[in-house]
Amino acid sequence: LVGGRWIVHFRFLVILEAAPERLIFFTFFHNKRYAILPLLRMRKIYLAALLIICISQSCRQKETLTREEVTAAIQHFDTGWKNKNSKMVDSVLSPSYIYFTQSGGIFDRKNVVLTAGSADYIMDTVQRQQFDIKIDGNTAVVNTLWRAKGSYFGTPFNDSQRCSITLIKNNGKVKLLSEHCTPIK
Repeated sequence: LVGGRWIVHFRFLVILEAAPERLIFFTFFHNKRYAILPLLRMRKIYLAALLIICISQSCRQKETLTREEVTAAIQHFDTGWKNKNSKMVDSVLSPSYIYFTQSGGIFDRKNVVLTAGSADYIMDTVQRQQFDIKIDGNTAVVNTLWRAKGSYFGTPFNDSQRCSITLIKNNGKVKLLSEHCTPIK
């Protein structure tokens, strides 16, 4: 309370209480005053809204990710690739999934799913090892070693890569958010 008036500053708005039953605000942009609903009713509405928001946020349980959930999601992803099951691969990818290629390019979710089911991408052998999992709340970063042999558009490959996979858990579902693999030479 300053000089018998309430003063509240917003970004470009100053609110002044001219009388206990009226609220007047002044905008810097238009140099106009506006009277709005009686202050006493407004205080009750704002207090009730603030109370509801605080209670709902404090009652909300924070989702935490477990090592088992992380491992299961990655194994599900890898099984989809091994079996050329693009639906299985797609089911574990976040809507905003992105793959950073070893040459500095980017594959979005759509391209990864298309490649997983493509007849031009053949994996004869594939294995993922050395799961080093770091979890922070609903997010995990996983360091793995990925090895695969096969061909892509008829060109043979024999990859040994260090991969970093980021996973998130939202609404009880664990999804891959991003992946980046670097060749081990």
